[in-house]
Amino acid sequence: MRTLALKKHKMNPTTPKEISEEIVIFCREIDPTYKPFFVPVKASEAVRFNFCMTDVPRYAKNNEGTVQFGWTIWEDPSLSLEAEFHATWVSPSGEIIDVTPKPDGERQILYLKDSARVYENVLVDNIRKPLIDHWVMKLWLIQGKLMFLIRKNIQKIISCFSKKESFRCC
Repeated sequence: MRTLALKKHKMNPTTPKEISEEIVIFCREIDPTYKPFFVPVKASEAVRFNFCMTDVPRYAKNNEGTVQFGWTIWEDPSLSLEAEFHATWVSPSGEIIDVTPKPDGERQILYLKDSARVYENVLVDNIRKPLIDHWVMKLWLIQGKLMFLIRKNIQKIISCFSKKESFRCC
């Protein structure tokens, strides 16, 4: 891991421009079965941003094809790598397409298929890897874990109230 003096830098992960050796190693740690590859983004109005796990299966049902679960790989060059659990659509011809809209207008994503994991209505935490040894990156790891735990508990509470059960269900 490199050390670097961080100056004023706003973390802004994006799709990597190329598949570096660091990315290959990172992806091998997630799922050694597959290699990362670029997937085109063809956003559908039927799929909402941040709702790929529920909307892509519905999209696949309505448009034929299937769902492929895996990981979108984000990079903040020379600072960090992050894998986000993601659902993509596999067209009837076998092409993997990301039909989920991207707020930054990404035209492609770097994708790693997952050989085992499927979505089971439970949030999946991102996998984060700092590329530099700096205290800010240690805070970034802690913040990511805390945000995940908050989102997970909010999901539990919402699920509890939507079932109209007593407080004991939480």
